[in-house]
Amino acid sequence: RDSKSTLIKYFNSSNELFLEEYLNESNVCTCVLYYHSKKGCLQFSSKHSIHAYWLSELKGDSDCYYIADAIRMAKSICMIPDNNAYKILVAHGNHLLMPRSIGSRLNPVYKNVFDYNKLSDAFVLLTNHQREDIKAQFDIDNCYVIPNPIKAVNNDLLGKKSENFAIILSRLTRVKQIDKMIQAFSQIVAQNKTAILEIWGDGDERDNLEALVKKNRLD
Repeated sequence: RDSKSTLIKYFNSSNELFLEEYLNESNVCTCVLYYHSKKGCLQFSSKHSIHAYWLSELKGDSDCYYIADAIRMAKSICMIPDNNAYKILVAHGNHLLMPRSIGSRLNPVYKNVFDYNKLSDAFVLLTNHQREDIKAQFDIDNCYVIPNPIKAVNNDLLGKKSENFAIILSRLTRVKQIDKMIQAFSQIVAQNKTAILEIWGDGDERDNLEALVKKNRLD
């Protein structure tokens, strides 16, 4: 690393260099060198381009369906050149910023999805309302709706609800922002000592979240 750039080297289990990644002063990848065992050194201009190459190599000559369940992978998947590669993008939430009505600004995390959607075969959404909004504002026609599979259950089957009691059921990862929920709950406890929050799940943030619970004296 120097004052303006960073070089990251990757080695395999045999301690052989197989990839180099170059980052500029803004920590953005500007070049990737992949040392292919048969094709020699292959150069890529971004992480997206090498992701697309790698996914295409895995597929071989067979038909393949690529689903960008993670929004950040939309650009990589859409860059795959093969004609027999079917590319499916997925939205798990609202694509607009507040007030989330037609004309609202696009949520930045969905930028790649909308920029590269024309290269995809399908864009899967949660609701028909969202599909209508996208068609009206962005003129995108390849939208399909697959709603959440869990339907509302009869309240009679739920039993008696306990007051001041809440449960979070989630992966314990940073993207879920459980830490903010814990911090918010500490404010609730300050006003209501009988309030109880149970967090069910596991993940790489478990230790950090347990430490945050103890720090806020919520254990």
